[in-house]
Amino acid sequence: CLAELMRLFFSHPLWNVAETAASVLATAIQRDPRRVAIVHELMGDARWRVRFGAVEAAYTIAHFDRMTLFHRAVLNHFADPNSRVRALCAENLVSWILERTPRARARLIEEFEPQFRRWLYDDDCWVLEHVYRLLKAMAKDGIALDDFFAGGCPPLLEGLDIARFAELPRARFLMHIEERQLARMEALKASRSEEH
Repeated sequence: CLAELMRLFFSHPLWNVAETAASVLATAIQRDPRRVAIVHELMGDARWRVRFGAVEAAYTIAHFDRMTLFHRAVLNHFADPNSRVRALCAENLVSWILERTPRARARLIEEFEPQFRRWLYDDDCWVLEHVYRLLKAMAKDGIALDDFFAGGCPPLLEGLDIARFAELPRARFLMHIEERQLARMEALKASRSEEH
């Protein structure tokens, strides 16, 4: 059964095996669209690697099915308990958006605003790196970032100059996140030692 074979390949610890399997599944779906049910089934798997592979397969056919399956994958997994699945959703969605025209970008950003707001508050570097890519593109497109931060600045982004986001180098963004994570861990460590 193709679903079981995909489950096996998606469970493989090497990403290139799962990525190749996602491409094979995407090709199978293009030949027989009824096979899309396999991706729906795999997106509900308890194992994160299988969900990860299913999200990749959904993204791989996004041009074929006008993003229908990938849209569902993002809605189902943007807050997945596993940070790698969340990050893959963010990575693929941001890549999809950045390939569009500025007008289409603005529409997609608005459509997926709840997901981006959730990712803004993520504590995973990979997720936040893709949020950075999107925010930088938005700033370059002249889209105001103030609305994204209307609810306050996320803890890991505190101290960044949002008004100058378009000029913020990637390395500085990642260093900032690391510094903020270390500060949070030190504060947690200190509070725990005070309790004892």
